[in-house]
Amino acid sequence: MTEFQEDGPRELSNTAARKDSILKVCREFDRIEAEIKELRDEKNKLKKDIIAGDLGMKISDFNMARKLVQREQDERDGMLDVMRETFEAHGIGFQMDWVDSLPKITPTQAQAA
Repeated sequence: MTEFQEDGPRELSNTAARKDSILKVCREFDRIEAEIKELRDEKNKLKKDIIAGDLGMKISDFNMARKLVQREQDERDGMLDVMRETFEAHGIGFQMDWVDSLPKITPTQAQAA
């Protein structure tokens, strides 16, 4: 078995090329970060104007529902079962009545889909 040997210090023989590479990467990062900021601002405007403004929803409630919708069917079914059981344990029934009205899918049906 050979032992790991660390490379020696790198020689900076092409300092100008390295400097150019560093500056190029920094400029590209700046461009990408500016795009990300623009997209975040656009997303925040949608949340504020439409979700909270037009629809009157809490943004956190909308985000939770959106995450639930984005889950795979079996993960979503499991999470809804957990929510139903937790609400029942706390004696809070009517908020989860909509879950009870959903068609129940057996594991066999889920695998066939």
